Amino acid sequence: MAVQPERRRYESGEMSDDEAERWLAHLSDVYDYSIWRADRSLGLILDVFRSTGWLDEDYRLVVTSDHGEYLGEHQMAEHGREFFYEPVTRVPFIYYSTEGELDLPSDVPSIAAHSLVRDGVLLEPLPPSFASVFRNPQALGEANPPCLFSRAALWEGSTKLVADRGRVMRFDLAADPDEEKPMPADDHPAAPKLLAQCRALDEGYVSRPVVDPELDAQVSAQLKALGYLADDDPPPAEPSDAP
Repeated sequence: MAVQPERRRYESGEMSDDEAERWLAHLSDVYDYSIWRADRSLGLILDVFRSTGWLDEDYRLVVTSDHGEYLGEHQMAEHGREFFYEPVTRVPFIYYSTEGELDLPSDVPSIAAHSLVRDGVLLEPLPPSFASVFRNPQALGEANPPCLFSRAALWEGSTKLVADRGRVMRFDLAADPDEEKPMPADDHPAAPKLLAQCRALDEGYVSRPVVDPELDAQVSAQLKALGYLADDDPPPAEPSDAP
């Protein structure tokens, strides 16, 4: 998870145009390869399902993703940022079932995957697409604006609202697909609801219980198995016996 020097240089604007073009082309090639590997792995899983008889009876399959990736958009690479630009939030959503074709809307919130697998139908009414991310928490005060320690986004058709530090900005994805022209949206009808959700996120995140150090070790092992942590990363600190 160490930040690559090239990424740091690209995002800080230190690369020349030619070097940035070459680096982004390489980054795109590597990302395409990762998609190929994911597609191949999914094929192997389906092969196992077929060979073991899982696909002989009725079934439902949902394939989606947790996030996309920045490949140079907004002078960023990779993911894990407190932004909700379309390259990381709009991901594939595939539904396949022996029950017949299901007409899905063009914008399906990821939470709908649960109801599709369980019931074979979308929730009614379909919940809005919503995303949030957290910053380092501090003590909340009465004067703190909502979305001080969190950041949230809400999609309504081609309109996207982003709440941050008490303000709400709007993107018109139809007229501005590259999201280069944010507009103030504090007077938008959905803005108060989004800010209220931000306040609840802030309070819930700051007041969350402290994680057991032993659980940290378990999570670290799982993250290493998934490739999110390297084997040589230091283990979590052991709890101290000192008073």
